[in-house]
Amino acid sequence: MSNTAGGNTTTTGAAAAPHFGSNNPPKFDEEGGFDLYKAMLQSYLMQRGAWGILDGTDMLDANATAAETQRFEEKNALARDALLRGVLVKDATKICMLASARDMWVTFEQEKTR
Repeated sequence: MSNTAGGNTTTTGAAAAPHFGSNNPPKFDEEGGFDLYKAMLQSYLMQRGAWGILDGTDMLDANATAAETQRFEEKNALARDALLRGVLVKDATKICMLASARDMWVTFEQEKTR
């Protein structure tokens, strides 16, 4: 919310943390390979507080509050979106039906590192 009284502009409320780098999720490129994509995706999602969803360190506790559940679901949706927009179409079709971004990532990682 902004207040422009007296010609001065002030902002109230919580400000979002700044993101560095691109606003768009990185794209997987077979020439660059899996390791480069993983590094770029990790950077992108860490800036947005969602890398833990993919690496498995951010898990929803059985006794999570409604707010914690909502935040987890938001981060999962962000990670899913980044993956689906970043991988090749042929890979997206293999992982798009999985509900969790973690499962999508593990499946994609296993495919690309075997």
